[in-house]
Amino acid sequence: MITLTVISSLCGCSTLDSLYAPGPRSAPQATRFAILLPNSLLPVPPELSGATDGVLGLITRYLAAQGRKRGVIDPLEAQRLWLASIAEADESDTVSHDFHGAMKIFAHKLGGPAAFDALVVPSLVYREGRLRNRIVKWDGVVRRLPSVGEDSKPISPSFEASVPVVSLHVMVFSASGELTFENYGGIDLAHSFRLDPGDEGQLRAELRDPVLGERRFLREGVEAAFDPYLPRDRIGEW
Repeated sequence: MITLTVISSLCGCSTLDSLYAPGPRSAPQATRFAILLPNSLLPVPPELSGATDGVLGLITRYLAAQGRKRGVIDPLEAQRLWLASIAEADESDTVSHDFHGAMKIFAHKLGGPAAFDALVVPSLVYREGRLRNRIVKWDGVVRRLPSVGEDSKPISPSFEASVPVVSLHVMVFSASGELTFENYGGIDLAHSFRLDPGDEGQLRAELRDPVLGERRFLREGVEAAFDPYLPRDRIGEW
């Protein structure tokens, strides 16, 4: 059965790396886009839940700036149809008993080719960035490390560490439910960091409030996530 497999996988992963094989990096560009609210199909970390509406708004604006028609699917209806699609795929003899089989049924339930050319499934997820010289790079973006605490020790330029970061994961499916594009776009660090005086080399993390507060970083993450499917160098300010 795929239902328990999907649920157990989601509960055990902090990123999506182990859920799906890497998807295609580019695809023929569609004109009519149906968009899900971020994390409609995947759990959202509680501290990121307040950002999903804002990210959805930026995705719709970005598609408009790229000259694409777009429509947002009602979140409750999407969830209902998705659960029904999982159940049907589990009993099907014509589609695989996994996420991708369920997605083919889901796309059909949403209207298929008569309703859209491309289905956008976005999610806010945690990833891992590499800190070096107070700079963190991941998923097409660069961010300077914020630090907090008057008693914190300065972080040496030679200090290196892996730190948790937030990215926008985008999957684009065809009207028949085939994965045509998948990518990550880095958004921001979820934490501020410091080196405590009493712990040599110990990097302490403090959750930021709000976690994703910089709108310009959200915009850059959306651009990075859709590139090169929708090349970011083809539009100006949006």
